[in-house]
Amino acid sequence: MSATREPYGPAGAAGSAAPVWEPPTTTGQQAVSSWQPQAVDTPPATNPYAAPVGQPAPQTYPAPQAYAAQPYPYQPAPGASRFGTTPSYETWGYQVPGNPKAGTTNGFAVAALVLGILGVSLLAVIFAAVAESQIKKNGQRGHGMAVAGALIAVGWIALGVLAFLSGFAAGLPGS
Repeated sequence: MSATREPYGPAGAAGSAAPVWEPPTTTGQQAVSSWQPQAVDTPPATNPYAAPVGQPAPQTYPAPQAYAAQPYPYQPAPGASRFGTTPSYETWGYQVPGNPKAGTTNGFAVAALVLGILGVSLLAVIFAAVAESQIKKNGQRGHGMAVAGALIAVGWIALGVLAFLSGFAAGLPGS
């Protein structure tokens, strides 16, 4: 029995080197391909949506009718306002012309909040009270800051009183 031999022999065997690929050489001639495109008869373009032969054409629909434009139900009639009267100016997002301070934040309210956080309690409470009166008078913003500054200041005062009382109680004889 003879063993089947590989076409180029086992790797590393003497005299069994695999052939090396070399690019084709040309001697001034152009390569000629044997492939030639063949003419193909294409069917004529047909409408794929047309009715099949021998059947009636599909029903056509009438053209759409034009409708008269109607106002949206939530829009006011021309010349009227959403609130019943037509104002001479729109105020959404703008300051009222008669009060230039209406959109500003009160400075005393900011100072009351800062002083309350820092622990300068007496001044924070005073500034919060002044801020509240100015906010009501001028229609300014900052009510929440003034209240927060006053509450934080009262908290600092309560902590100071508690610390004083605990220190006083610790210093009493018999405790």
